[in-house]
Amino acid sequence: MKNRKIIFSFVIFLFLIILSNICMAKDLDKINKYYITVDPRNDGSLDMTYYFEWKVLDSTSEGPLEWVKIGIPNSNVDMIKALSDNIKSIKYYEDNGDYIRVDFKKAYYENETVNFRFSFHQSYMYELKGELAEYNFTAGWFKDIPVNEIMIFWNAKDVYSASSKNINSDNYYTWKSSLIKGGKMEVSVKYNRYVMNFNTDKQAYSASVAKSSSTMSPLKEFLIIIVFVIIIFIILSIVLPSSYRRHRGFGYGSSSYYDRNDSFSSSCACVSSCACACACAGGGRAGCSKKDFYGITIRTQKLNKIINDNKKKAK
Repeated sequence: MKNRKIIFSFVIFLFLIILSNICMAKDLDKINKYYITVDPRNDGSLDMTYYFEWKVLDSTSEGPLEWVKIGIPNSNVDMIKALSDNIKSIKYYEDNGDYIRVDFKKAYYENETVNFRFSFHQSYMYELKGELAEYNFTAGWFKDIPVNEIMIFWNAKDVYSASSKNINSDNYYTWKSSLIKGGKMEVSVKYNRYVMNFNTDKQAYSASVAKSSSTMSPLKEFLIIIVFVIIIFIILSIVLPSSYRRHRGFGYGSSSYYDRNDSFSSSCACVSSCACACACAGGGRAGCSKKDFYGITIRTQKLNKIINDNKKKAK
């Protein structure tokens, strides 16, 4: 009974550490402005220009902002070009989805803002429906970053209809909003299929489908934590000496709660804001590549030390 209390104490201790880290997590960034300008070509492909005003809120937890990855609709992209002089390099970037990676010439720290702009040529974006060609485009999906202002500008030339009725002085349909974390903006634009050289073989569904990780809800994240705690409990039950395992519900010595024919399985889900960014549009930062599961690596080492010390005392 005493040993069981020790094991459960360790598990609860680990669970509370994980939970406290989730609750205390700070916002790393904020996007003040997120503008997308779209100019269709005669073949139906799109010239797209992105502009960001990206503010760093915290450069301590994950380090300064040194690069970002911005999601694009699919991998059929070329002519990627930096349009601001603070960009050191820019390229297509595949990471469980399709992105453009932007590396900056300097690191940005807390309360600093980086304004950057780039463009690219995107294909496989429309779908032919009878006499019409339809574009459906979704921007946003920044799981951990709010957007103060998002605007999409779509060249109004030859447009049959659009989901916005606002046209600015430059003859662009405009959409404007703000986005909460994980929020998105959807736009739809239609053309008569004969005003451009639309090709049936270059429709959106003909492009290779980008593999994207869906944004997890808080409930799913909580369930993942529960599964992780259970796995830790099982591991502890197995690695402890047989006298510790006997009659604990897990392990070879149990006669009541464990059945050799039963199986316990789990699938590892995305826990990093980087990895969870959607392929349509998303963001990442330099610190994401260094993340582990809320610092579990360090805390597990400490927990293992406590377990080993207790095992020595039990002997």
